[in-house]
Amino acid sequence: MPDSQSYVLVLEKRYRRLMVLTICLIALMLVQTAYTVWATRRESTNGQILRARGLVITDEKGMERVVIGAPLPDPTILGKVYKRDGPVSGLIIADATGTERGGYVTDDQAGNALLTLDGRGFQTVLLLAEPDGATTFRLWDRSHSSITMGAWDDGPFLNLKREGSAVFVQPPRNAQASDQRPLFR
Repeated sequence: MPDSQSYVLVLEKRYRRLMVLTICLIALMLVQTAYTVWATRRESTNGQILRARGLVITDEKGMERVVIGAPLPDPTILGKVYKRDGPVSGLIIADATGTERGGYVTDDQAGNALLTLDGRGFQTVLLLAEPDGATTFRLWDRSHSSITMGAWDDGPFLNLKREGSAVFVQPPRNAQASDQRPLFR
């Protein structure tokens, strides 16, 4: 029977080998984990496409501030949900109260592209591009004073109204000046 001192030396040697092997395995696992995380992040930002019907960005209080959707939900204005004229898809922005304050959308029925900016409860800026190329730009306020200009099939136009009454219309009797629906033909 070997003496106890040589037996302890053999055990210590095996223990050191086991410790080195354990440290190597832990290091290998850490390297593998780090590589997996790196590769996953690289794949998720390197040409991958995320497909979704919608995305909602909320602020720290949980208020919806940016909504991207196809189609978008009906607008909330001063806490009340209103019905849209028709379905739209794109991006809308809201203020800290959740009131829709504008958007960049396409009209799913007519095919118009619209960029809008809104006051609280009323629209103030519109840039409209119709599928056929006709374009309208409009600024207005609550008193129904407005500046509307654009280029349609029959040429460019410029209309100025103060409290709903025409102040300047060029060319005279253009379609936008006489249309009671101020946004579309």
